[in-house]
Amino acid sequence: MALRAASTHQEESVIRRVQWAFGGTGAALGAILLFPVHPFAAAAGSLIGAFASVLVAYRKAVVALARKWSLEDPPRTSRMAFAFYLAALKCNHLDDISRTRIERCLVEADVDAGVFSVGRVGVYRRRFAVQPDDPGPAFLLAAAYKQGWLPQDEQMIPVWVRVVREEWKEHPLWERFNLSRPKMLEELANIIVREGNVTPECVEVVSQAYAETPRNPGWLTYLARAYPPRTDAQALKVYYAFFKHSPRDAANTHFLAEWVCGHVQGKPWEAEV
Repeated sequence: MALRAASTHQEESVIRRVQWAFGGTGAALGAILLFPVHPFAAAAGSLIGAFASVLVAYRKAVVALARKWSLEDPPRTSRMAFAFYLAALKCNHLDDISRTRIERCLVEADVDAGVFSVGRVGVYRRRFAVQPDDPGPAFLLAAAYKQGWLPQDEQMIPVWVRVVREEWKEHPLWERFNLSRPKMLEELANIIVREGNVTPECVEVVSQAYAETPRNPGWLTYLARAYPPRTDAQALKVYYAFFKHSPRDAANTHFLAEWVCGHVQGKPWEAEV
């Protein structure tokens, strides 16, 4: 299934329901405690109990439960726990460690539900920065970029580079978020070549794309420029393929000829160079 947009209105109503539950409990307790004194006192106690519960008990209980559930192994990601995590973050009564842990639980809950919230983009990015090897936030952001919910900026490339890695080639989140690895790999390689990004991670992405589709001249040219001074088997194949494609390219031909002269092994293509 494709990634769905989270409903901000629905999430706010969930938090309100949690508040009402605490307010109702406080009102009932206040009325019960003061009813023996006088019925009017019970009414006043009900109001006082409701306000006290919402302003004091609600915050303390929500934060305590959110912390407790986030410490479980694995942490709870049910909709009820999700509501408490959201409410706890809104309370602003969390230390940095608890906030980081609860944000992780929120991201896991969104991944499990297949939803993306624009209001939590900062949370997703922080989780990706802290744990780039965690597939959840990486795929969540990658799908959001692919579906146009986030603009294709400079932060997109590191996310897509991480997602198309060979180790995640068969990851179930590809299918869950309705993503195509070959299409994303091709699009990412074209962006990298167009921008001329030659970081090791970007070169590896274009190498993967070229290995799967070796007829793309743009990728071939990029790799022939980015690989030197590499002389491993993959790099030599690229140099020779580029030599066949652009024999007048002096830099590539000179580099390849020098290597052949120093490592004559009698292969036909070496003699040709």
